Amino acid sequence: MPFDSKDPDTIAALKLAVDEAVATATAGLLSKRDELLGSTKALKDKLAEHELHATELEAKEQAAREETLKKAGKVDELLASQKTSYQKVIDTQNERNEKLINTVRDSRVNEALVKAIAAEKGVPELLLPVMKNRVKFDPATFAIEIVNADGTPMLTADGRVASVADLVIEYKSNDLYGRAFEANVGSGGGSQGDRFSGAGNTVNPFVAPKGGKVDVTAVSKYYTEMVASGKGEIAKAQAKEAGINIK
Repeated sequence: MPFDSKDPDTIAALKLAVDEAVATATAGLLSKRDELLGSTKALKDKLAEHELHATELEAKEQAAREETLKKAGKVDELLASQKTSYQKVIDTQNERNEKLINTVRDSRVNEALVKAIAAEKGVPELLLPVMKNRVKFDPATFAIEIVNADGTPMLTADGRVASVADLVIEYKSNDLYGRAFEANVGSGGGSQGDRFSGAGNTVNPFVAPKGGKVDVTAVSKYYTEMVASGKGEIAKAQAKEAGINIK
């Protein structure tokens, strides 16, 4: 049903319709997600149990081989077998250390980027994949360094070592990636919807066109599709520009 988006009652009706559409669209997905997470955990536990059993069995077999070589007086073969065994232990430990470092790096880098992106009202889901390539992590000190596209240290215009916030500002001012940030309503010309381009649109669907009306059904469908495609935050920002706060 068409309505005037400036009317408080119709805004409330739109918000309710959007919330209901989102709840309906995501209920099945959330149930399936929980089911898959449970299955994944069970499989991981089973795999871990299998790997532990395999490791214990291999250790016993290695010990038996070395005992046989020792009794036979085959010193050279015994030493070679022990060397191979020790190398496997070292390789396994190095692999575990590398996985741990990668986990810490991802957590540290993601946390810093998400915080800086949020401060500039950007969409982390859209920006993280491209911005992570510009961040180096030192596993020895856990320090983060911002680099240019060619890998050299990034410096600001005044010669200062760039921070994560400086990197976000650079992307915000970019013609392409700037679309992933909430528009500055207080600057420029045109309507709020015309200035918002985060979803790749030139018009905010939550804002009624000049002299026209906003259709609740159409907007609800649009929001549901945006959430399903992982662009819910963009749609929320568009709704906020129209005076509608969606949680």
